[in-house]
Amino acid sequence: MEWRDFRQAWVRRTFSGTLGKAQAATAILAFCLAVLSIFWQPAGEMLSWMPAICFGAIFVGLLLYGFLRAPFSLFQDMEKERDVLSEDLTKANCLENLLVELAQLRREGVSLRNDLMKRDALNESDRAALMNWQNEVIGKIRQISKSQAEAFGTLDLIMIGPTLPEYIRRHDMLVHHSERLQRLKDFIDRYDAMLMSARGLGKLRNEN
Repeated sequence: MEWRDFRQAWVRRTFSGTLGKAQAATAILAFCLAVLSIFWQPAGEMLSWMPAICFGAIFVGLLLYGFLRAPFSLFQDMEKERDVLSEDLTKANCLENLLVELAQLRREGVSLRNDLMKRDALNESDRAALMNWQNEVIGKIRQISKSQAEAFGTLDLIMIGPTLPEYIRRHDMLVHHSERLQRLKDFIDRYDAMLMSARGLGKLRNEN
């Protein structure tokens, strides 16, 4: 925050909140009593000015208190905002690390699919590799969003029966795997855009 902006915030904080309302009330009372004292002076005594003087003194005291308290209040707010930004940055870094891990898993998934496409049939170890990859991806996504993890694990595709030829079953499993790869790419792109937007907003708030 620049010095000019800080001075403006200092002045606004001096007259803001409950303290500002008390300052306004005492100032109005002091002014009204002072006007009343001009027209009402019994026996020419100065005692008629005492209420106005008392409320005027209270107003000055509140004004000085608010003026001296304002910078400390501003610094406290700035510290709180800095803590919030630091926490947001920590969360953003955690999200970025998870997205990097998911991107690495997607690369492994693409490599696994390409290797399996070269085979005429899939054995149990191949099916286990596909399932292990899927479970690992779901575990990472669940750390970001439980609902998205459930959606990723459920494909709206028709599963063929086990009685069909093995090459058809192989093709079916690879189609499902490719669909999960595409969903994973969409998930990474969406959350990466959200992360970039959040960091841009945080940078803007920090500059202001």
